Amino acid sequence: MAFEIRRASPADHEEILVINAEGVPGVSELDAPKLDRLSAEADPLLVAVQDGRVAAYLIAFRPDAVYEGTCFRWFREHHASFLYIDQVAVGARWRRSGAASALYSALEAEARQLGLVALTCEVNLDPPNPESMAFHDLLGFREVATLDVPDGRRVSLQVRPLPAPHLD
Repeated sequence: MAFEIRRASPADHEEILVINAEGVPGVSELDAPKLDRLSAEADPLLVAVQDGRVAAYLIAFRPDAVYEGTCFRWFREHHASFLYIDQVAVGARWRRSGAASALYSALEAEARQLGLVALTCEVNLDPPNPESMAFHDLLGFREVATLDVPDGRRVSLQVRPLPAPHLD
């Protein structure tokens, strides 16, 4: 399936909230005010669109973002050059369709364009999220630490170094 990958707009928020609700507890629950705040801080907030519908979303932060998430702070303290993936979720109808992979490809291209050298994220260990763990493993993410976060979850902190650009 082909997806249009683009930056989210406020018009996408309603569909993002539906996808988010379908993805809990694999992702942290969002409400409209929290999504509005995150969309103002995120760079980028991407959506995968098919047939005019949002199929998936991805919220990411650059290392200099004004974001104070626990896992993001850990990466900022331990890595200088990264694009942090805070959330990625795929609507139930589009799971295993390639939507998440398309989002990650677009994010990698953006990270390279910014001169960043890694993608980072966290994956829930408790409550377990084996599908996300397998997905990130296939993409080359590797655990660098585990962390107990204030909301009671235990997470695997993951890094995927980006290959050096080819010089012609």
